[in-house]
Amino acid sequence: MSPKHHETFIIDGGISLNGTVNINGSKNAALCAIAASLLTEETIILHNVPKISDVESISHILSSLGVLITANESSITLQAKNIQSKMISEDLSIKLRASILVLGPLLARFGEVSCFMPGGDQIGTRPIDIHLEGLVKLGAKLENVENQIVATASTLQGNRIVFDYPSVLATVNILFAASLSSGNTIIENVATEPEVGLLIDMLNSMGAKISGVGSQTLNIQGVEKLHGTEISIIPDRIEAGTMMACIAATQGRATLHNINSDHMVAIVEKFRDAGINIKEHEESLEIDASSGVLPVNVQSVPYPGFPTDLQAPVAVMLTQADGLSIVHERVFDNRLLYVNEINNMGADIRIEKQKIYIKGPKKLSGTTIGALDVRAGAAAIVAGLIADGRTLINNIDHIDRGYGTIVAQLKGLGAKIQRSKSGAKKCL
Repeated sequence: MSPKHHETFIIDGGISLNGTVNINGSKNAALCAIAASLLTEETIILHNVPKISDVESISHILSSLGVLITANESSITLQAKNIQSKMISEDLSIKLRASILVLGPLLARFGEVSCFMPGGDQIGTRPIDIHLEGLVKLGAKLENVENQIVATASTLQGNRIVFDYPSVLATVNILFAASLSSGNTIIENVATEPEVGLLIDMLNSMGAKISGVGSQTLNIQGVEKLHGTEISIIPDRIEAGTMMACIAATQGRATLHNINSDHMVAIVEKFRDAGINIKEHEESLEIDASSGVLPVNVQSVPYPGFPTDLQAPVAVMLTQADGLSIVHERVFDNRLLYVNEINNMGADIRIEKQKIYIKGPKKLSGTTIGALDVRAGAAAIVAGLIADGRTLINNIDHIDRGYGTIVAQLKGLGAKIQRSKSGAKKCL
């Protein structure tokens, strides 16, 4: 799928969503697993890979390095046997935050790598210092050459690393490098997200020696070489939570298939706090919001807490709750910009620093709004589903980054939503 800046989503709202919906593979887990293919010359096979533009972007990056990639339905085969370049071009680097994940594998395997500062959503300060400091601790030498990060190392040596913050991408990047380092590495204050757990399982299946999965301390005994593997990407808990917000906001009833309930504890409990009835099964979840939504307070924090990636969609859902809800964004410092878009539709949301105060219920009216980033785009969709009349959402290339089948999923639940290639139009 190629993102198209002039396409829009058109939603005719006010319809209760009901039925069943299948959840795709995890965006973030897929990006990490694809990058992991750089650690070996043998074949990597990934299943349940989501069809999103972020996967397309990281695939373009690896292809530019010489990785052979073939895709078939939801599976991808990668072979990094003949790497022809260790430099990521600027135009590829700035498209994707996860482009930084090439640093660890290429440095560990070849002793050199260069890339430009990564791009991605503009949702606040997300420094890459943690990545770079971790690589230096393992023995890397870093230079800034004409705005490029150039890292070299004759050998990487295990060390003790304590992260200032439990960053998912930094945890993964240092795991990559430490897996092919000499000696033992201990990383403390790591991210514990399920996507990190899948990556550790994948690396161990490739011959790595990593212990401590699920804890905030990881122990890595470096090995000389890693081999190929075949894994299935875990379900996307953020997509599942987004679907739950869409269903609950419209007072619907539905069943979500292909989920992992163990990864969604904080999400499910917060929806229950909001008065929504949920029944959990091994790989599915039933949600019944036909009685409406209650006001609730939410704090977005690192896993296992409530995820920041669901802060915006759930905040829009809470515009339909009778009373005051307070949402505190504690991960990113610039992730509340979508509020103005939702207020333009009739919501009553007040921003105070990193908190928003939501008074409901408020009737939303269709208008033209923009998707400011991938999760703000999801929030815009929730708003359009709630609103009376027609909503047009611009800049949907942001949404394509994380939601590859959202139109089909919502249509399957009864929503009136379509993708328009005729460009941005104003609602009349």
